[in-house]
Order: sequence, then structure tokens, then C-alpha cells
Amino acid sequence: MASAEKSVNEIQNFWKTVFQQTDLIQQLMKIAENHKPLINSEFDLSGYGKISITAKPAVPLGTNFMSDVFITDATVETGGQYTGFVKVLPSNPSRLAAGFIGGSYQRESIVYQQWLPELKEIRHSKNLTNFEVPLNVAEAYFVNLALSNDGNRLENETVCVLEDLKRKGYRMTSSARSVEGIDFNHAKVALVTYANYHALSVANQRRFIKSDGSRDFPSSYEIFRKDPNYINPAIVYRTIVLPQYIKVLRHFQQGEVADWLDGLLPDLEKIWNWESFMDSGPLTCLLHGDSWNNNILFRYPSETSNEPEEMVLIDWQIARFGHPSHDLGYFLFSSTSSNFRKQHLDELFKEYFAALSIALGKLGIDLSEEGYNQAKFLEEVKQRYILMMMIALFILPILLDDSKAKDHTLKNENSISKDSEKPVQQEDQSKELDEEGTKNGWQSLFEFNSVISNPLLSQRIVELITDVKEML
Repeated sequence: MASAEKSVNEIQNFWKTVFQQTDLIQQLMKIAENHKPLINSEFDLSGYGKISITAKPAVPLGTNFMSDVFITDATVETGGQYTGFVKVLPSNPSRLAAGFIGGSYQRESIVYQQWLPELKEIRHSKNLTNFEVPLNVAEAYFVNLALSNDGNRLENETVCVLEDLKRKGYRMTSSARSVEGIDFNHAKVALVTYANYHALSVANQRRFIKSDGSRDFPSSYEIFRKDPNYINPAIVYRTIVLPQYIKVLRHFQQGEVADWLDGLLPDLEKIWNWESFMDSGPLTCLLHGDSWNNNILFRYPSETSNEPEEMVLIDWQIARFGHPSHDLGYFLFSSTSSNFRKQHLDELFKEYFAALSIALGKLGIDLSEEGYNQAKFLEEVKQRYILMMMIALFILPILLDDSKAKDHTLKNENSISKDSEKPVQQEDQSKELDEEGTKNGWQSLFEFNSVISNPLLSQRIVELITDVKEML
């Protein structure tokens, strides 16, 4: 980890110099292509002299869906050490195409380079500190989005370097994999973290509202109004996800619930109506968008403690505008048990709204003056329960079954060139998506026999669908 004496600017300048003067990106991509465990390279770096860099995959390759990620350590000959969490483009063309179509790399780049700095500036303009309105996100050290001249391709120079949060004491909670799911303490820390981020986000997006109520966003923010999915979700749920879960419900003698879920099939286009998501009232904000266990890190007092002190958000590759409840529901519906929801869900949503209102008040926004209150918020959350459920139903097999925690767009390995210097022939990167292969890969996540053979997974799926039906 970089020494305490180094400022963020110093660390940022170092990594910028590394990636501008070396071929480290290509070396990292070869780790994924050739399944090497690590690299150990030396470079002569202007202003730093000789440096030694070691890198290894941060997670098993393919489990970070849109990027290959590495823990990268650099030692400077004249003294000093630097560590970065480095994300590069995946070597698999279908996986890369999926991220390109959904704008994953563009979204994350814009969040780190424009959106989050604007949130910090808004907070600073109100003379507020990070203690008063915390913005718990990973620090970005270097972000470079490299598009081809025609905009149809991402070039290999695309890279994102973040602070290595694990070395600062943050880690994923394993309790989301247990029968009981996360506990109340984790949920409360998470929702307060979201409340502060959402408050800053609400304040920022309001800067772009014109007198007639329309929004005049910078052109770079238009991507946040678009669907981040690279395959139509209504089709995926109608043909792949829900039919299998309907069979699961009937297997467990939940015929009435199965009929209810089956009745949602004709309405999937309305449920996944991305155009309507911007119409989220006074709380419209830029969502994190991917609020499941792998994108949330908690910090604890010690390695043996399970009482979280703080949570931080990572991975903004499907950030989009919408209602805060999308983030909350994604997290709570995928990470909690039925008993937990029945005991705490209403309480947590109320605590979230209280924390959000306090943070907005500090930023000069009084929701009560706008005729907006807790009752209205809870009503809007309830209206989005089905969408929250849908998102959780997709991620639960990955969350609760280690064997499925891999990238299911990896279906055309034979087409991967092992020659990194060979130019790609397609004019448009989106043409590289193996859509049929991806759908076939997803099928394995939800197939009936696979679900019912996993008691924990089947229990959580049946309970979630049943709970949502009863809560509406």
C-alpha cells in the first residue's frame, strides 16, 4: 500500500506515468489470455527511475464479468511502494462486446472522472466534510477510456486503477451466503451509506433541471439514461429465468405463487421500461446500479470481527439514473432471508429515508417543503418491489452457488486470438457478442434441476417470490 506520506495526487501521477510509458496493460491482458498466475516486470520510468511491478489476478479470471482485475504492486528503486486495483478489458471478445454494448466502460469512466468529483465539489460548496456527508467510494488513481476514432471499438489502452481497499481492511461479507443472509447491522450500515451517496447524487442531478422541469445533462451523462443491458431483459426473463422458477414453485407446492409469477410474463416490457426510470420524482439520482454482494465491501474493527464500521461502493459499470429504491431493493432482496425481511424491511426503509432527509437537508434540500414525505417514499418503493425482485432473482444463483460464480458470456473461447498484436477485423465491437451462446450460458444458472438440488438457493428463491406477492 502507498505510504501515508504520499498524497492522492502523487499516487495518481505515478500510475498515470506507468500506464503512459509502459506496456503494462498488454502484460496484464496476457495473464488472462494465457492463464498465467502473475507477472514480474521492470521498467525505466521517467521521473522515477527503475521500477519493479508484480501483478496477480484479484479474483479468479472471469468472475468479474466485464473486466479482468489485478492487484498490482510497484516498487521504486529510489524508494517508495504503490499498490493499485487494476481493471483492464477482458480478453474474451464476447465478454468485451457485452460491456461495450451496455456502455459499461464508459459509465464507470464517467463516474470516476466526472460524476464523483462533482459530488465532492457540491459537498465542498456547502462547507461540508466527508464526516458530515460521507461519500464512501473507492479512490480512482488513473482512468483512461480509449475509443477508436469511429467510436465503434474500445482500444486496449482502456484501464481503470483504483485503491486496493482490501489492504485498507475492507472485505466482502460472507454472511450473504448463509441461510439467514446478512444481519441487521450490515443492512443498516449499507443503507446509511446509500442514503449519503444518493443525497449527493440527487443534489447534483438537480443542477441540470431547467425552469420547465426538463433536464439539460452534459452529453457525457446521456449514457446514464440508456439501458445497460446488452440483451433485452424482458426476453431473457420471459424465456430463460421465470419459466424455470415457475417450475420450481410448482415443485414446492406453491401453485398460487407460481400462477402469480406466470401472470407477470405479459407485463415484462412495462417492468423493464428504461424510458420510465428517469421519471422518479424528486429523488431521481444516479444509481450505483449493481448493488450485490461482490460490489460492496465492509470494514471491520479486526479480522475476526463481524460488526461492520463502514461500507464502500465499488464497480460502477451499470450506473444509470433512476429511483434510489432500485439500489436498496437489489441489495436487500438478494442478501436477506424471508424472516429478516418480515422483521426489518419496513424499519430499514424508514431509517434510510430519515438518513437521506438529513443528508439532503445539509445540502440545502428540504423534501417536506416540496410536499414529499416518508409515506410517499414508501409508496414509491412498494411500486418497485417487482423490479427489485426480478433483479435479485437473476443474481441469487451466482450469489449462493460458488460453482456458478463465473462469467456466463464466456462462450466463444475458440475465437480468442492468442496473438495480442493481431488487429481485430470487425468494424463494430458489438458484432462480437455471442448472444445465443450467452443465453445458453445463462440457462444453466436457472435450470430447474440445478435450483432444486441446492436447498439454500431454492429456499431463498421461493421465499422471495412469495414475500413480494404478499407485500403487494
